[in-house]
Amino acid sequence: MIFCPSRSTVVLLATTTACLLFPATGCQQAKNELAELPPAEVTVTHPIQQPVTQFVEENGTIEATEEAEVRARVRGFIEEIVFKPGQVVKAGDVLYRIERDQYEAEKNSAEATLAAATAAITVAQSQVRTAEADLVKLDREFRREGELIKSNATSQASYETAEAALASAKANLSSTQASVEAAKSDERQAAAKLAQAQLDLDYTIVRAPISGRITKTDIKLGNLVENGTVLSTIVDDRRVFVNFNLSDREVLRYRKVSEAKLSAGEEFKEPELSSIPVYLRRELDQGFPFEGKLDYVDQEGIDSRTGTLALRAVFENPDDSLFPGLFVRVRMPSEKVPAVLIPELAVGKDQRGSYALTVGQENKVSRASIVTGAKYSGWIVVDSGLSVDDRVIYEGLQRSRPGIVVKPDEKNMTISDEELLRGMPERKPAKEEAVADETVADEAATDAGDADAPPPDDSVTAE
Repeated sequence: MIFCPSRSTVVLLATTTACLLFPATGCQQAKNELAELPPAEVTVTHPIQQPVTQFVEENGTIEATEEAEVRARVRGFIEEIVFKPGQVVKAGDVLYRIERDQYEAEKNSAEATLAAATAAITVAQSQVRTAEADLVKLDREFRREGELIKSNATSQASYETAEAALASAKANLSSTQASVEAAKSDERQAAAKLAQAQLDLDYTIVRAPISGRITKTDIKLGNLVENGTVLSTIVDDRRVFVNFNLSDREVLRYRKVSEAKLSAGEEFKEPELSSIPVYLRRELDQGFPFEGKLDYVDQEGIDSRTGTLALRAVFENPDDSLFPGLFVRVRMPSEKVPAVLIPELAVGKDQRGSYALTVGQENKVSRASIVTGAKYSGWIVVDSGLSVDDRVIYEGLQRSRPGIVVKPDEKNMTISDEELLRGMPERKPAKEEAVADETVADEAATDAGDADAPPPDDSVTAE
């Protein structure tokens, strides 16, 4: 059999022959060398040592400072509703009108009764004057009969008749005077009925008892209402209360702070409730943006059923941001204590406990076991394990491990006690905010000017 090599076989043989005859022409394989990676970039900071304000944080509920039910004061049919649901009303504004016919008739009847009672007094007083005149006349006749009987100029019968007539006149005078008093009593009674009739007539116009926002009406137009029927409700939430509770443990902790001040020789005075700040946050808020004052502490003490003390704070609510019935978080500060703080992101945990990664003098990473304490809005207290001279990694932890060399970018971080307590940036004074706004505006105008400037002439630049 004759062997005929294929084209690929011929090419392979030719290539192999060339490599054997000319080894320096590039047929040697290149050596694989592993390039050394640059150090990982991390961001470090020094722990912050400063006093922090301890606080207690609890759940709370909001209620309006003023809430009043609008009730009917008389029985009748509703003729008119003169408000819209949700409308802001002022105390004394007209809300409902109830039919008036019956009460106007009762008022007119009371006025007539009062007029009759007044006329009866006039009649009774006239009768008194008549009785007084009769008494004077009969008293004169009795005295004359007395003089005559002494001289035997009249009979005993005439004398006794004059005496009896005088006694009758006195009794008649007393009777007419009592009639006057009775008529005056009737007049006062009639006046009282007239006043009540006027009140009932006035109550047919239902007015707002307080200022605030009114709810929808509970009774529709044309329906019959009774005395005391609830028609709607007015809520004044320009200021709101927040009710919350402290556990007995927290109450004792506050008490311990007071006792410590007394034992240290400080003069301790019970603080005014209005001087104790309380901070509030809603579910979607960042930090605690609302500030109020403590308003009330339950005077009955700890509730034995729940082991808590009821408290209440008051907050201004000019823009209706706080709704009655809303569940919120409440934070109340207590005392200031010294502390060492690091960002909470810098703390890790493993089987040996909490730790932080630090960067030494030669930029080598090491593990520092730490004991942590309370958390403050993204920061955590380190009770032991770190000093203010340590450089703690808080960004780039996933690229770091103990023993490797890193490239640290050191940043000095600061935070105010207000930011720690409320979990939000500290507000600048109005003047500083205005200066900052002007600076930003000037920078924006400069950038806009640079953008609008014509590009340089390339021909001139080349020359």
